[in-house]
Amino acid sequence: MRSNSFFKPNLLSKSMNKIVLINKIRKAIKNYPSAILDYRRYFKNLKSGKSTASKGPMFYKLRNGLKFITRKGTGDIFALCEIAATNVYHLEKIKPTDIVIDIGAHIGVFSVMASKRAKKVIAIEPVSNNFELLKKNIEINRIGNIIPIKKAISSKTGKTKIYTGDNTVAHSLISKDKKNSSEEIETLSLPDLIKTYKLKKIDFLKMDCEGAEHEILNKMPLSVLKKIKRIHMESHELDSKRTRESIRIFLEKNGFSVSSKWGMFYAFRNNLSQIKRFKTTHL
Repeated sequence: MRSNSFFKPNLLSKSMNKIVLINKIRKAIKNYPSAILDYRRYFKNLKSGKSTASKGPMFYKLRNGLKFITRKGTGDIFALCEIAATNVYHLEKIKPTDIVIDIGAHIGVFSVMASKRAKKVIAIEPVSNNFELLKKNIEINRIGNIIPIKKAISSKTGKTKIYTGDNTVAHSLISKDKKNSSEEIETLSLPDLIKTYKLKKIDFLKMDCEGAEHEILNKMPLSVLKKIKRIHMESHELDSKRTRESIRIFLEKNGFSVSSKWGMFYAFRNNLSQIKRFKTTHL
């Protein structure tokens, strides 16, 4: 879920040659002409300030057999290309015994693809229309190892507002856009999630939560941090203290080896016993 305030520009087109991007889409999506057309349509509307509200359903079939329903002219196509075509989250790192948590599951592209590699996926998405499409995409692929949860991960369990707009990937707990509408949602802390589902480990934590990653990380209890082996996440610059560099410092001080590319962080550690809690004022 991305915020209009923090939503990055055309990351895929600016980060790689357009021909390379088109080839990646062709290799991943069977009906790639429709995907390329919708991708261009979405960014043209976004750039011109036109509405990116849904203009009806689209159906895509990947070459690996997975299927996805998206909303025409919306950011759904960006999510599909980002995850399925360019593999920005490096799905190959997921192992058959892994427990995966997807924070900001959106319409389920990452969760569905991860489910084919992992033992279990917990997909967390708070926005109603996204969540309904997430469930449909799980259903049409006949997947039984995804647990969808209609909540947002936060530092505490309760209720809050999420800011929404026309852009289906432009939803955030943080908003600077007064034009955004809002939806009251339920929140769930990671400790409560772990307790509810009796999780002994988190092998792969994926985060796409539009700035909320700063609070989630900074207020994460050591008992939870110890359970996490790998984090692949989008990072956002919110202000002078909540920066990408502050996230890198936090992760490295807590025992992770960190690499980054295109605003993404890839954090991994081999030895879970060497964790020492590092509190920082940067987050």
